[in-house]
This record gives sequence, C-alpha cells and structure tokens, in this order.
Amino acid sequence: MRFEEEIFGCMEDYPLKTDTPPEDINVNDTAFLVNSNCEFSYDNITGYFQEDLLYCIICDLEFIDSDLSEYRVEKSCNGGCYAYARARIKRIKEITY
Repeated sequence: MRFEEEIFGCMEDYPLKTDTPPEDINVNDTAFLVNSNCEFSYDNITGYFQEDLLYCIICDLEFIDSDLSEYRVEKSCNGGCYAYARARIKRIKEITY
C-alpha cells in the first residue's frame, strides 16, 4: 500500500462527497481529499468542510500531491491537524444521493 492510500484511502472506487451538481463534474477535474479518518463532512470538489452533502460520486482517482505540513495522526479525526491532497478524476463510475 502506498503512503497516500494509508492516509487518504484507496484511489479506486473513491466516494467523492459534494453539493456540486454531478453534471458539473468531469473526468480530469481536480478533487480535494482530507485524511480518511476525518469525522467531519468534507466537500471533495470545493475543498471545504461542509455538512449535509447531497451527492456521492464513485470514481477512480489519480493522486497528484499532498500537504502533510499540519498533519498529526492523533488529532486528525476531529481536532484539526488534517492531511490534504489533490487528485485527478480518472473515471466516474456511479452517482448516488
């Protein structure tokens, strides 16, 4: 397992959560990720923490880069100190609500 998958989860069948309408999301768009153990809702298209996200888009991603400068494992679930990354949407597989 590569380090990015240890922190952000598997890049295949990744469940992007967003309020952005699915028709506005395309292959090759950038998705924003937060560490997978984060307990707060994170909009993967806008890159902001937000509650009650409407859409879940299952897709394959290609890791681009990450920012681990503030990441601390012991505080990364609900106390800040998150890890962030960017990924390219390679394939959109399913859209759910």
